Amino acid sequence: MTEGSVSENIKKTPGGNQWSRLRIGGFFVLIAFVIASVYVSNGIIFSAVHFNHAVENSRNENLNDLTRENQNGTQNKSQEKTQIKTQSENVSQSKSPNLVVDEIQQVIFAKVHKAASSTLQNILLRFAMARELDVLLPRAQDHINEFGPKIDPKVLIEHARGQQFNILCNHLVFNAQEVAAYIPSSAFRFGILRDPLSQALSALQYYTTYYLNPGTTMWSAVRKYARDPVKGFLDNPHEFCNERSAYETQRCTLDNRMSMDLGFDTSRMFQSKRNKTKIQEFVSQIERQFDLMLISEYFDESMVLLRRYLHWQMKDIIYLRVNAAVAENKSKYVWRRDVQPDTIQLRTFKQWAAVDIALYEHFLPEFLKKIKKEHLFHEEVAAFKEVRSNVADFCKNPRNSTGQVLNIPDSRWTQKFSVSVSDCEVMRFAEAQIVQKARIQQLARFYRSQRLS
Repeated sequence: MTEGSVSENIKKTPGGNQWSRLRIGGFFVLIAFVIASVYVSNGIIFSAVHFNHAVENSRNENLNDLTRENQNGTQNKSQEKTQIKTQSENVSQSKSPNLVVDEIQQVIFAKVHKAASSTLQNILLRFAMARELDVLLPRAQDHINEFGPKIDPKVLIEHARGQQFNILCNHLVFNAQEVAAYIPSSAFRFGILRDPLSQALSALQYYTTYYLNPGTTMWSAVRKYARDPVKGFLDNPHEFCNERSAYETQRCTLDNRMSMDLGFDTSRMFQSKRNKTKIQEFVSQIERQFDLMLISEYFDESMVLLRRYLHWQMKDIIYLRVNAAVAENKSKYVWRRDVQPDTIQLRTFKQWAAVDIALYEHFLPEFLKKIKKEHLFHEEVAAFKEVRSNVADFCKNPRNSTGQVLNIPDSRWTQKFSVSVSDCEVMRFAEAQIVQKARIQQLARFYRSQRLS
C-alpha cells in the first residue's frame, strides 16, 4: 500500500479527521513535555549548584573568620562579641525594642576621677543589688586602691575563697591581670572619659574644697594663688603636683588622673608625658582591653549606648546626678565656670595633660562613630531624656504627684516600670552611702550562705 492510499483511507475512515488531529496534537504535547522537563531539570541543577557554591563560600568565610579570630587573640574576641551584641540589639530595636535578650551581668567599670563616674557607679550598684549580684567591694572606704595597680586581698570585702565576682565599679588603678583574679576576663569592660581641661578644673575645685591637706604640694600652690586658683593652675600646673616624685605623682588628682586610673605608668611621669611612643602604646592598650569607652559630655547618649551593649532595660539606666557640683559656700576660693584659657595657657596645659588629651582625642571620635551606626539611636535618646526628666521632677516633689509612685508606661523604648520615693533616695545617695548599702546587703548574703553551708 502506498503512502497516498494510507492517507486516503484515513480520510475515508469515520472520524478519521478527528483521530488525525488527536495524534498530531499528542505528538506536540509529548515534545513540549520533554522540552519542559529538560528546562526544569537544568534549572534545578543550576539552582542546586548555585546553592552548594554559596554554602561552600559561607563555610570558607566562617573558617577564615575563626582563623582570624584565633590569630587576633582573646581581646579581639571580646571586641567581636561586643559587635555581635550590638547588632543583635539593633535588630531588636528595629522590630521589637522590648524583645527579651539575656542581659549581661558580668561588668567591669574602670572608674576614673571627676568624669560622672559616681553617677555611673550608682547605676551599676543599684543593678547589682536588685539582682543580688556580687560586687568586688572594698572592706572599708570607697576605693580598692588608688596609689598603684596591686589589689591587696585584705582590703576586699569578705568572700569565699576563689570566688568570682560579677561587677567592679569602685575606684582603683586598673590592671587587667590583677582584676582577672576576681572577675573573668570575658566580662564586659568599659570606662568613661571627660574633656581633660574640664576634668582637671573640676578636680581642682572638688579636691581643694574637700580634700586639701595641709603641707601638700597642692595646698601650698592653692595658698599661693588664693585670689584665683584656676589661673594659677593654668599658668603653672607643675606647682600643684610634684611629678618628680613617684609617691606624690600617684597622689596627685590634677596630673593626667584619668590615664593614671586606667593604668598609665607614673614612675617617671615628667619624662613619660613627653614620650609620644609610650603614650600611643598606652592608648592602643586601652583600646584592646576595653569593649567600650563612654564620653561624659554625651552622658545620656552614653547611657543608651551602654544599655544596648549590655541588653539592659531603660529602668536600669535611670539616674540622678551624683557629685555633680560643689556647694559654693563650702569653699573660700572663687571658682570661675566660664574659663577661657589664652594661647600660652592652652599650650602649657596640652603639655601637662598630654596623656589624658591623647586618650580623649582617640576615643571621642570612636564613640561618635559608634552612635552614628546605631539604629534609631537619637529617637531612643530623646525618649530616655523625657523619662529621666519625669523621674527627676517626681523625685524633687513626690508629694505633688498623684501618688507616691511614678509609673512609666510601656512604649517602643521601654517596658513599663515604676519609680518609688525610696528609689529616689537611693539614686541621690553619695558614693560612700551607696557603697555602704551594697556592702551591708552583700555581707548579709555572704554570712547567710556560710551558715547554710
